[in-house]
Amino acid sequence: MPMHRISWKPEYEVGVQAIDEQHKQLFAMLDTLTRPDEEISLTEMVLQLGRYIETHFAFEEALMQKHAYPRMADHLLQHKDLMAQYHSMTDGMSGNDPLAVAKTRMVVYAWFTRHITSWGTAWTWTWAPTSAASACSWPRRSRPAV
Repeated sequence: MPMHRISWKPEYEVGVQAIDEQHKQLFAMLDTLTRPDEEISLTEMVLQLGRYIETHFAFEEALMQKHAYPRMADHLLQHKDLMAQYHSMTDGMSGNDPLAVAKTRMVVYAWFTRHITSWGTAWTWTWAPTSAASACSWPRRSRPAV
């Protein structure tokens, strides 16, 4: 089953270099699932993706905690929701089940594009021109009407 390529787009940027780089890596991993690898099974590739997502979420959550992100509770719920979906699709996955891989890939891709674009535009991270790690502030904006 041919799958469409997934590529990073500038509109996905949230303005925090470390977060944007991790998001780019996630998109690259999702795209890699379109091309089987003789060294590693599709299932193992999907499991590596899940581990990377968990690592990314831990990094993002630590950054939000450190800088008192005002919508952190909502954001954490979104992360937990994706991981619950991911585990429901991948628990018990074995071999090279292309349909299960395609479904997981599609769900994760859709979730991340929706998450990044809604969070990145509604809650843009602003950074002072000095050290990004110590100069983060959150804009005080109201959530746009949906």
